[in-house]
Amino acid sequence: MVSSATVLSFVWLLRYSLIKLPKTFTIGESIIANQSVTLFSVISILSFNWMLKSSERDEDIFFIYAIVFTVFMAVGLMIVALYSLNDTLQNMRSLIQIIATGATFVLITLHFIIGVDFVNKIVKFIFFTGYRKEIVTFWLILVGLSISALSMRTKLAIKATTVTRKTFHVLASLVFLSGILFDIQLMLLAAGIGLGAIIFVEALRKSKIKPVTSALQAAFLTYSDEKDCGTFAMTPLYLYVGLACPLLLVPSYSDDHKLELLSGVLSIGIGDTAASWFGSRFGFNKWSDSNRTMEGTAFNILSQIGTVYTLIIFELINPKNALARTTFVATVTSLVEAQTDQVDNLVLPLVSIAAFQITRFVL
Repeated sequence: MVSSATVLSFVWLLRYSLIKLPKTFTIGESIIANQSVTLFSVISILSFNWMLKSSERDEDIFFIYAIVFTVFMAVGLMIVALYSLNDTLQNMRSLIQIIATGATFVLITLHFIIGVDFVNKIVKFIFFTGYRKEIVTFWLILVGLSISALSMRTKLAIKATTVTRKTFHVLASLVFLSGILFDIQLMLLAAGIGLGAIIFVEALRKSKIKPVTSALQAAFLTYSDEKDCGTFAMTPLYLYVGLACPLLLVPSYSDDHKLELLSGVLSIGIGDTAASWFGSRFGFNKWSDSNRTMEGTAFNILSQIGTVYTLIIFELINPKNALARTTFVATVTSLVEAQTDQVDNLVLPLVSIAAFQITRFVL
């Protein structure tokens, strides 16, 4: 029953996205995106249902999943409410009421799942365990810098260049890099809540609630590129998912799997960003049938190797044959980045994870 429901859901979503959202996805993007949504939804429901009934569950993971799934449900309900409003109710008062209702839903649900002292547990988990208070502070600073940069360029109405957009790759990568290296459980919780927030912000942009919609649309027009020509802005979501997907796809959070967990950060946060910056300034020799340069590809490889080498020097990671494995994976992902016509924010992390897994058997 589950397999049949999964396959039928994927087929329906694929058909719907290609027909109703023709400019939002390429065929490759649509296949990957719809497979991801379908499998993530089905496996999440099954896993969470098992955790609710199992006496052998990991309490910390259950705690994280409970919060993340509750936030996802609340976001889904708020989006449905947003698009159910008629013209006369599309105002800030309705938005505040929808958000308040969503927050109430989260509080009530967590009360039943986690317990009456869930607020105390959440505060203790985030701020009073290990160095999480310092990590969260660092993340908030990065978020503040991102919002400031976004607001300033939007007010100036200066169209962002490709290199300018890569700034957000760096800031997002710093969040995931610090989280994966220093506290993977906190990173898992933050990644889930952040994904819900991004989806809700995009829903707000497509709603008709002023002045929120107009402000978000102005920022989108400033930072959008030629790929954002469809109904929804998928590029920021692809970047976020590309950085976060190793948290779900890598089978272990042990130190020996740190390179796989950093696949998104290395391939798109560091390598792709470095290739774009270096290639636009110093690149002259282009690959055949591509606008990417050989110099950018070379710097892509070197930047990934240099990052891993730096992490090893500071004893932040120490997997076996790290540099040899990174050299192979960086070369593969850089060549794919130079030739692919698909959105590299989605493709490169998957290629990187697969390549790192291959090196386990070779090196």
